[in-house]
Amino acid sequence: MSCDHLCSFSLPSLMCGERSATREHTRLSVERYASSRALPAVEWDQLTSEATPLLDLAQLEAFERAELQGERHLIALRQEGALVAVALLHTTPFHGPSITEIIQARAPRTAWALSALGVGVSPLDARLLVCGGSAASQGPALHISPNVDRAQALKVIATEAQAIMRASVGPRPILAVLFQGAPELGALSGLTQAGFTRFESDPSLALTLDPRWVDFDDLLASLTSKYRVKAKRADALSSELEQVALDAQGARLWREALHATYEQVTERATFCVRATELDALPELLEAQPERYSLSAYLAQDELIGFRLSVHEGDTLYAQLVGINYEKNRTFGLYPRMLNDYIREGLERGCRVVDLGRTAGEIKSTLGALPSATELYLTHAHPLMSWALPYIAQRVTPATHKQHQPFKR
Repeated sequence: MSCDHLCSFSLPSLMCGERSATREHTRLSVERYASSRALPAVEWDQLTSEATPLLDLAQLEAFERAELQGERHLIALRQEGALVAVALLHTTPFHGPSITEIIQARAPRTAWALSALGVGVSPLDARLLVCGGSAASQGPALHISPNVDRAQALKVIATEAQAIMRASVGPRPILAVLFQGAPELGALSGLTQAGFTRFESDPSLALTLDPRWVDFDDLLASLTSKYRVKAKRADALSSELEQVALDAQGARLWREALHATYEQVTERATFCVRATELDALPELLEAQPERYSLSAYLAQDELIGFRLSVHEGDTLYAQLVGINYEKNRTFGLYPRMLNDYIREGLERGCRVVDLGRTAGEIKSTLGALPSATELYLTHAHPLMSWALPYIAQRVTPATHKQHQPFKR
């Protein structure tokens, strides 16, 4: 499960204002903004009207009202004066095992060489510059006009991201830049041209909803007996819980409990990129109530978990969850959440419910199928960046037993 509490850092005086100087990259000029207030709003809206909601002005403004720590960089590319591409980059803390530990089993020689050079031996506790949302399958937070060379535009955006990384100073400078998304991102070779390395990430598990299913009972009827019993058991174990829809005021009221249950999830994650949405929940629920939905689970007036949904087009994303794991054993909370995500998807008339990248086996018992996701990475340390292609060849995505729950 992904996790994003942004940390502050300093940049040169060039970035002290809301907008930086314009730079030229071949036929594309680049403008960098530190605030949505300084954006050319009309042009931005026109270009992003069919783009990922990650670039919506309403969402950008909501994050700024939340006054998150850290930096958010808005990139705008122009060609002959016209706005042709935009991107959002944000800093986020990241933790995980050391690079040498990650690759030791499959690449002992490479791990030995890095250890001998004193590179990649410490557990990862750093800041990343990320272009993408919490759900990898949502794709990167960028949009490029079809009227421009897409590979070239992406290369320019990637070069700007690298410039931000190199310019970061302070006790915790940016360690790496990460672009994440679906495989179609790889068709844009600009990232590899800019020195980024492709990694195959853990697959996202998604359930395609049968149009004949009116409600969750219809889905249950399509399952074989074994899996229907499993799904019903999750509801039975959690029948004493109260599920409450929280608005912005509720998110503020329950803030400490929401954070506490989310921290339990992040502490169990091998890798964690902390989710920005958690720290801006009230603002997001106020700005886009039709898109964001927050449900809390209460046991005798104690909040023991929550789930955050994001509705985009015909897809419902399981964005974030928080779980009190002691209570989870008693109530089967996580399986209940998966059932409720599907219920919500059916109620909203969605075609797909994307349940995210973790706990693949249990999600497959409800019929969710894996789909590939990928990420592109570059590192601030030249030697580490040089070694990334070798590491990528030796890092494999997580696997799980894939169940076949539907009747033939």
